[in-house]
Amino acid sequence: LKSFKIKMENEIWKECGRGNKRYSHWIYEISNYGNFRVIDYSKTPRILKQHLNSKGYFRGGIAGKHILIHHLVAYAFLGERPDGMHIDHIDRNPQNNRLDNLRYCTPKENLYNSKLAIEKREKDIKYICDCGSIINNENVKISRHEKTEKHKKYLNSLL
Repeated sequence: LKSFKIKMENEIWKECGRGNKRYSHWIYEISNYGNFRVIDYSKTPRILKQHLNSKGYFRGGIAGKHILIHHLVAYAFLGERPDGMHIDHIDRNPQNNRLDNLRYCTPKENLYNSKLAIEKREKDIKYICDCGSIINNENVKISRHEKTEKHKKYLNSLL
């Protein structure tokens, strides 16, 4: 229970929008922990529900528009997103919208940090033959490389 209180004491809230029409006095806020709330006519903040979209990202509503929570956190705490940059979830978990898990990056960096790219890099382990040729573990180059008995023995020891 104490650790929860400490976390809440370090939570920082920033305004991220206002209501429209008859709700113009509503103030929406986002925290560095990815929490989303509204301060309405009662002046008592209340945490708003976040909903998962089809891609696994949390979204919330401001003035009738659905906005991704990580966009709100990044804009409020990191500033306006530079042209051509993406918002990257460093731990690759789209539901972790804490400020310390978000960063602006290039599309190439974002792709490099994606779950599929990491799995592909881990799967595509390469071996180096005695002759210096690079051989991957999907047998793509092995059939071309098995020209001599020496290479066949070496490759069999790898696989």
